[in-house]
Amino acid sequence: MERRRIVDIRFLGTAIAVDFIVVPVVAFGPSRFVACDRALLLGAPLVLLAPCVDYMIVFTGLAGGARERLLAATPLLMLLQIVLLPIYLLLFAGPNTSR
Repeated sequence: MERRRIVDIRFLGTAIAVDFIVVPVVAFGPSRFVACDRALLLGAPLVLLAPCVDYMIVFTGLAGGARERLLAATPLLMLLQIVLLPIYLLLFAGPNTSR
């Protein structure tokens, strides 16, 4: 039973889909309000796309969610976030923003 908890594909798939598909789509809208300022165009998506993991775990627990499973998935989610965040910033801000 413990192994099933660690490797819960449905839960992990949902967490990945929300973190890396739904959140970027939702974060794209507010980032357009600051598109005229290059610094804000990098900063706003960075804040919106990289949520604090400790807050996410605490609020999940307060809401009665599966805090333990989320805690177990945190290393994978953080690794994916490290890999995908530069790609999202490039998509949100464009290739010329870092110059």
